[in-house]
This record gives sequence, C-alpha cells and structure tokens, in this order.
Amino acid sequence: MNLEELWIGDYLLVKSIDKLGRFEGLDSTKLKVRIGAQVVLCEPSDCIQVEDPPTVELNALDTDYPKTVVLVDTTIDLHLDKLDGNSSVKPGEELSFQKRSCRNFVVTAIRAKAPRIVIIHGHGEGVLRHEIYSILQSFPEVDRYGDWLSGAATEVWLNYES
Repeated sequence: MNLEELWIGDYLLVKSIDKLGRFEGLDSTKLKVRIGAQVVLCEPSDCIQVEDPPTVELNALDTDYPKTVVLVDTTIDLHLDKLDGNSSVKPGEELSFQKRSCRNFVVTAIRAKAPRIVIIHGHGEGVLRHEIYSILQSFPEVDRYGDWLSGAATEVWLNYES
C-alpha cells in the first residue's frame, strides 16, 4: 500500500482481524484505523485499501436502519445485551428477536457479498445455535458453516457463484 496515496476517511480492510474501517491518520509508523467506535493501530502491511466498500440496500429487511449502509463488521454477537433494540423485547420474545437479528445480518452480508461471517451465540444449551443452523440452511449462498471459538460461535462461508 502506498501511504502517500492514502487520505483521511479512506476505507481499509485490516487483514489480521478481518474488519473494515476508515483511515484516521498515522501514529509514527502505524496506521490509525477507526472500526466502529474504536481506533486501532495497524501495520501498513496488515491493511488493504478498499476503493468501493460494499453497500447494501435494506428495503426488504425488518429494520429501522437507513436504506443504504456499508457492511463494516462481519461479526454479530446475538447475546441479547449486545443487540441494538433489545430494550423493546418483551419477556418470552427473546429468541424470536435473536433469530430476526441473525436473519437480517445474514441477508445484509449476502447483499454485500461478504465472503465470510461469524455469528456469536454463546455456549448455553444449544437452542440458539440450532436455530441459527436452521436459518443458514435457508440461504443458497451459504457454502458451509461450523463451530468456531470453541463452539461459542458459528463461522459461515458464503459462495456467490451459483
């Protein structure tokens, strides 16, 4: 990557953590990259400049987000306290909310043509993991999936060649 051609606000993919962020400047020899609310320091060799980050049309999704978004994170944590909008969930509707959040995340990732995503569900009794597997089976773009993080998450590989 040519640092002289890099501008504040340019999109960068940080390879070691598989996250998309925005360039915020230099800290001696390291790049400052904003990923969500956090700024990380990265070696230039660990970053790839992304000219046109993926955008997603969200017209058909069950969400209040803007119509076009940039897929910044390829991981979702389905623990209720980590999900936006969880304060409106009524007792007994937690699993439905988590399933809807998971499905919306998968649809967003597919529309952005993400090659790989991670869905964190925790260890628990396996109820949520079983529901996630059922959701994944409904998408033809899902190539394969399996346990990740010692079974606390599911790693999903997507394929768009069909």
